[in-house]
Amino acid sequence: MKFKLDFENAETIGDLNTNVRLCVLVNTFNHEKFIEKCLLSIIEQKTDFPFKIIVHDDNSTDGTKSILLAFQKKYPEIILLILEEENQWQLGNSNLAAVLTWIESDFIALCEGDDYWNSPDKLSIQEKILSRDSRISISHHSVEIENELSDDAYAQNLRKVFEADKSDTPELMLGRGNFIMTCSVVFRNRVIQHNFLAGIHSLLPVDWLIFAALAEGGKIDFFDKKLATYRIHADSAWSSRSEDVRLKRYRQTNWYLAGGLKGEVGEEARKALTNQITPQSVSILRYVWRRVFK
Repeated sequence: MKFKLDFENAETIGDLNTNVRLCVLVNTFNHEKFIEKCLLSIIEQKTDFPFKIIVHDDNSTDGTKSILLAFQKKYPEIILLILEEENQWQLGNSNLAAVLTWIESDFIALCEGDDYWNSPDKLSIQEKILSRDSRISISHHSVEIENELSDDAYAQNLRKVFEADKSDTPELMLGRGNFIMTCSVVFRNRVIQHNFLAGIHSLLPVDWLIFAALAEGGKIDFFDKKLATYRIHADSAWSSRSEDVRLKRYRQTNWYLAGGLKGEVGEEARKALTNQITPQSVSILRYVWRRVFK
């Protein structure tokens, strides 16, 4: 299955080999104020295994590219840059989904360009968790929240999600909503089916789709250490949106999960939609099944 985003029109700088123990995927767009701290927190990781940092820049228009080029020049052995010549998000392509199909490492860690990690032992800890138990598909942990907005409502809601009781099966909970922060995740590669990734396009939040698909194929491991920091700021792709917009996008994503995941996590997504059924939404679900998951 061919993806719309195949890097034919992107500039790649660095070694294209991703067949290492772990790759860290950093998606960035106009993160001039944040990207240096993000990259330093990854470079400073202490591991006994090789890892590579793949930075996908979606045609930033600020000074982000200059910073990325300077880092790649200084650390050419571990940093690979994918620099888009045209913004893929505006074309309706999911940067995260497409890059995931291309990485060959055993494990993949995620960190958005405006977030950062707090501990140099983060990757080592989570690599050991995944290596010990092949049933685990996702390892995640607690995070700090750094809120730069005057309104603290969104940050407070996030904290409530973190504190919610997840004593029942967390894998099934991902069918109803996301509670995993992207900057906290290391997951097992090659668990998600490519046809699922191919249909994501510009759905948001894309990380929920990825995590739910991983939960369909394995167990979730959580530990309560704040090894990463999630930033909330005015230019954030998700937190800067209004509550109404976030709710609308969340429902669209819920429908994709309901149509795309055929196991227990997908069944939970279908249950979550029970009170939202309309003739129009049924047509959407049938379309998803027919065009993407046939």
